[in-house]
Formats: sequence, structure tokens, C-alpha cells
Amino acid sequence: MTRRDILLSLMAGFLSGLFLIPTLAGLNLNFPYKYAALLIVLPFGAMVGFFIAKKLGEKIPVFLELGKFAIIGVLNTSIDFGVLNILILATAQASGISFAFFKASSFVVANINSYFWNKHWTFAAPQSGASIVQSATGREYAKFLVVSLVGLIINVGLALAVVSMGGGLGLSPGRLANVGAVLGSAGNLLWNFLGYKLIVFRE
Repeated sequence: MTRRDILLSLMAGFLSGLFLIPTLAGLNLNFPYKYAALLIVLPFGAMVGFFIAKKLGEKIPVFLELGKFAIIGVLNTSIDFGVLNILILATAQASGISFAFFKASSFVVANINSYFWNKHWTFAAPQSGASIVQSATGREYAKFLVVSLVGLIINVGLALAVVSMGGGLGLSPGRLANVGAVLGSAGNLLWNFLGYKLIVFRE
């Protein structure tokens, strides 16, 4: 476990907590010491998660990548939710065309973040820390874009389906929007790991 890995896992955890703050505001969730829980517990949890993934990865190498991908997945989901809730709180719009636009926008921001973290940490060469792909190429970007666009369709499609058909659940529009975002992100994370590993950053 290198110093770089420790710092990156702590940073990812801290940023995850930071972007979850507007999500808690959007859900009207209050609990004691919520900021301390987000900004202290999450970084520590990310570091512990990486340590466990590294230990498992000594026997089954893919677990190290899965661990890193999970940490970055939490960060990307936090950014996705954070941007979505900032837009909802700023406009008081949580349904219809506005929601679809907000969800697509939050996905794009999270996706840009995802590219850099996954290229330079998750799927980087384990010894040197250098990327498996020596330099970014047009072909690499094209593959990443195709995988990401399919992920966008999965993410936004699942989220919009929940918002459109979940009215009978008795949830407020803001909470229903976040339930939709959870399902959209789950489908997106599974697709992205397989797509990035097997197509974009393939060794």
C-alpha cells in the first residue's frame, strides 16, 4: 500500500463526503455530526476499503481493481447526486424535462471525473503507477465515449423510469428523484466496470 494509494483513497473519500452534503440537504436529512460523518468517516472508510481490496488482490488480482473502482464509483455517485441536488435545490424542479436535463448534466460531470480517476488509478499499472495506455489517443477517447454513452442511457433511463412510474410509492418528488438516481447509478456502475476494463483500458 503506497503513500500515493493512501492519499488518493483519502482524497476520494473526502470528495465523496463533500458532494453528499447537497444531497442530504435535498433529502432534508439531518443527523448529529453529519458533516463530521461525511468528511471524516468516508475518507477513513475509503482507505480501509482499499486496504481490504489490496489484501484480497494478492490472491485474486481483479479484487484490487474492483476495490479501486468501488471507491471511485462512490465518488462518482456522490458527484452525480451532489450536482443533481444542487440543480434541483437551485431551481425547485424535480420532474419532467428539467429532471432529465439535470440528471444528464450530473452524469456528464461525474463521467469526466470517472475518466481521469479510472485511467490514472483504477486501471493503472500496479508497479509504476503509470497508465496501462501510454498516452491518451483518439481511439481511446472514442471507446470511452461509446461505453459512457451506453452508461448514460442506462443511468438516465432507469432514473427517469422510476420518477415517471414511482408516483404510487408515496415519496416526495425530491426523494423519488434520488431513488431513481440510485437505481440508475447501480446499473451504470456495473456496465462501466466491465466496459472500461474490457474495452477502454484493456491491456
